[in-house]
Amino acid sequence: MDYLDTFYSMVGRGFLVGATFFLLALTYTIQPVLAFLTGKPEYVAAYPYVWLLALGTILHGMHGIIGVSLLIHKQTKAISHSFITAALLFVAGTSLLIPWWGLWAPAGMTVVAYGYAILSIHRKAQRIRPIDFRMPSLLQYLTICIACLSFLTWGQGQEWNNGWWLGLLTFPIMFAAVFVTGVFQWKTVPLICRRLPILVRRGI
Repeated sequence: MDYLDTFYSMVGRGFLVGATFFLLALTYTIQPVLAFLTGKPEYVAAYPYVWLLALGTILHGMHGIIGVSLLIHKQTKAISHSFITAALLFVAGTSLLIPWWGLWAPAGMTVVAYGYAILSIHRKAQRIRPIDFRMPSLLQYLTICIACLSFLTWGQGQEWNNGWWLGLLTFPIMFAAVFVTGVFQWKTVPLICRRLPILVRRGI
């Protein structure tokens, strides 16, 4: 793997980790944030679904990184086919599950559909130019993130007086998961910290 492949790999993994920690902070503060932005109780009541929709957006945003090989070689039709299949999967899954799950069906299927699209695009891109994004590690990390965010949302629904501890519990779990799953190695943290300011100054 040359330098460019390593760079794309680190960007892809860093994007997912950074975005999921932002999502954790958003989920932790979502109720007062919605109350401040909207001032309407009906909007605030929709807070449990926000993190699923946001996670779908994060996965969608990854396709340009995961599928960089397809973009470089102008294989955009392959990306379009993946998203078309994902859209059909979303419609079918939502139609099937919404009678039982209600609004959880479209929210959950958003993650499932975009997750499928990312895996499909990754598989196609690897055939053209293999880049080690550590996909098994990313999937393990993402599973832990979904579990933490689900637990946090469930705890918020219980309206505990000391619910603040949920954030203190989920943050270290997700932080440890970054290294336990192998998304990043601890020894690479100083290297990232040294190079990040350089990349920012260059506008990368």
